Amino acid sequence: MRLNKAKTILTGSVLAIAMGLSGMAAAHDWQGNNHHVPKVSQQFVDEMANAGYANLDRDLLLAFKIHGVNARFAKQMETVGFGKLDADKLLAFRIHNITAEYVKSVRDMGFDNLDDDNILAFKIHRITPKFVEQMSQIGFEDLDDDDLLALRVHRVSKDYVDSVRDLGFDVLSVEDVLGFKIHRINSDFVEQVKTMGFDGADADEVMALRIHRVNPAFLSKMADLELTDLDADEALLLKIHRIDGAFVDKVNDYGLVSNDANRLAALKVLRLDDNLISDVKALNLDNYSVRDFLSDRSNFRSSFYGNNMLPSFRAVIKEIHGL
Repeated sequence: MRLNKAKTILTGSVLAIAMGLSGMAAAHDWQGNNHHVPKVSQQFVDEMANAGYANLDRDLLLAFKIHGVNARFAKQMETVGFGKLDADKLLAFRIHNITAEYVKSVRDMGFDNLDDDNILAFKIHRITPKFVEQMSQIGFEDLDDDDLLALRVHRVSKDYVDSVRDLGFDVLSVEDVLGFKIHRINSDFVEQVKTMGFDGADADEVMALRIHRVNPAFLSKMADLELTDLDADEALLLKIHRIDGAFVDKVNDYGLVSNDANRLAALKVLRLDDNLISDVKALNLDNYSVRDFLSDRSNFRSSFYGNNMLPSFRAVIKEIHGL
């Protein structure tokens, strides 16, 4: 699970606040005549220039002064391995009190190669040895930085993971737990899944049912179309491909099987119409590629649907050919 965009937004927000504060202060008097505003002396400007931060605008210099960014701090961050940080990042490091000691503590947790964005994200989200140990006790070991940040951002705790396992999901990946947390899968929804007849649904299927809003009302509509005794995958196919009464009527009008979820989904993908009938009838069923036909007909790669749907495509093509 990637959080780079979130890290960028968060860093930008921090800097916007800092620059906003310094801009407000500068509006009074950039040389510090207001007693709430520190003075930015020429000596300070020269020291920052010598440290590699020359030609900074007055707002940024004032923000440096307010938040305690100085040449010594810049040198410390360079020494611990970040090189010369850009001015905005240096300010963010200071605001969040990232010190050489903190960087060492993160590296002691096993994260030797974190870049400046990740170090900042670790500090903002309070990734600590205690949190890493908690995740290890849950069974999540050898996590990378993105996994840890995602677990922290979404407030995954040992108690939460235990509650999910109590629902009958014993073997969970980090992605499973995050999916359950993000999509608010709780005991009520799991019970609903069971009442819909999907007792054996695994974690991925439960999440998919939640995401695509497969619920008793939807199954009732499908039952009205004589689509019953569905498993989770079949219900998802019907929902994802928007199978409705109008489409089922169309299938019936062509004299095709209309009470099979997999075949209905295949016909929807193939765009059932008179042209499809003509194209299929022109095929030599002893010498054709269903993958090529699918690509030519629907402009889709067969791999998009997975090998599980290929038998359904073959079945409806054979059925149409026999009309």
